[in-house]
Amino acid sequence: MKYISTLNRKAKGGFTLIELLVVIAIIAILAAILFPVFGRARENARRSSCQSNLKQIGLGLTQYTQDYDEIIINGENNNQDNSTYQTRWMDRVMPYVKSEQIFVCPSITTSNPYKLTTSTTNNSGTEVYYGANIANYLNNTAVAGEVPGGSFTVPGRTYLLNTSKLETPATTFWVGDTENSREIAWNNIAGQPTITTNLFGRALGTLSERHLDTINVLYCDGHVKAVKLDALTEKGTNGAYSAFSVQADPN
Repeated sequence: MKYISTLNRKAKGGFTLIELLVVIAIIAILAAILFPVFGRARENARRSSCQSNLKQIGLGLTQYTQDYDEIIINGENNNQDNSTYQTRWMDRVMPYVKSEQIFVCPSITTSNPYKLTTSTTNNSGTEVYYGANIANYLNNTAVAGEVPGGSFTVPGRTYLLNTSKLETPATTFWVGDTENSREIAWNNIAGQPTITTNLFGRALGTLSERHLDTINVLYCDGHVKAVKLDALTEKGTNGAYSAFSVQADPN
């Protein structure tokens, strides 16, 4: 009996090849299940960090607006603050947010992040900025400047928008995710972009669903939300994308 018991202990001391293969297969299956979960959790954290960036940008934009008698910052400086030095919207909001990193989305891997490189003084003695690189967020030109009698902005605009002109600020797009542009603009309804795809997923012009198939958006009332592009392409009665118009229902 003692001899048989010793043999049993020796037989139970190792694993057979089949047992090892089963264990390896189980580990592989668990890894295949868990790795995507970990990836989504990591991207969800990046999305939250990106939303924090946009909230801080929104505070900076709001402070800028208050300093300029409720005139909303435009995409490029067209003597909005009496400056002869060309500045972009993110350069002029920099004194309020005081961080270049805020303009860099954590989901973007780039060797050319936004960086404020130079500054000058305008005619009023205020320091203004011009950054060398474009940030990872763009603004809505319909909010940055207004075409008389309409709700779209054209390149080279000279019109400035007062906050009183925003009929639905809670649903009007102000700033959102992008890779390579400082603004989103089209001249008329016929020029509205349609949803396509890029390396990050679905895209609307230079807007991108890079956060778990959603895009982070700062709205004109200051709140930030992750939405699908479909929510931004809902049309008013005249066929214009309502989210990009300063009017409640453009006509």
